[in-house]
Amino acid sequence: MNPNVRFNDIDIVMNRATILTLLKFVKGVSFQAFHLDLDFEGNTLFIGRRVLHVKGHSKPGSYGRNFEAALTENEIEGATSQHRMLQYMLGPLSIVVRHEADAYDPSGALQDPDAPSDTYPGPIPSDTKGKLVPQRQVLELKSNDSAQPKDQMWLGRTPTCCLGGKHKAGFDGVYKKTSVKVKSILQKGDGGFEEWETKNQESLQKLVALLQILRQKISEGTED
Repeated sequence: MNPNVRFNDIDIVMNRATILTLLKFVKGVSFQAFHLDLDFEGNTLFIGRRVLHVKGHSKPGSYGRNFEAALTENEIEGATSQHRMLQYMLGPLSIVVRHEADAYDPSGALQDPDAPSDTYPGPIPSDTKGKLVPQRQVLELKSNDSAQPKDQMWLGRTPTCCLGGKHKAGFDGVYKKTSVKVKSILQKGDGGFEEWETKNQESLQKLVALLQILRQKISEGTED
């Protein structure tokens, strides 16, 4: 955590689930009704999504948390999830996206945090633990090998997805690492994301236009 970071030049802050919902909306695909909380602070629009049910059932053929538990180890005691904040350009908009990181590839080099927590004075304490993981090592985990999470991966800038194998008859939901295959979708090199961007240009342009409209309307409503 760095309390010196400023959002003066950031247009929009939201989480990946929210922007994914908006992308589905402009695509016209099936989606659940949703409610957005919109707040304008300084020059930045904060978009939050209000959900009716925080917990839900796994989809048919999905084993969700069992899959994650089979592949991952919790390196920070007491942590229930790990989240990251990404900043990138979406068209002309500078956005910050928060997303949950399922896992990371430990084969790459990691760094220690820049500074211990006691260098950050203030009313909100921070406890610095773990290592700094480069975004290129972050993994998306999907228990169903037919999953196509490119929308989710692109919005979260997650380059690699680990997919579960085919579920045979009598499968009890217990995964072994040997039954998992890795599906790599790199941002650069194999054209995976570039192909997705080309196919989704119209939807991405609609998404940008929708975000610009939301930002403009809320900005006008907060002017003195």
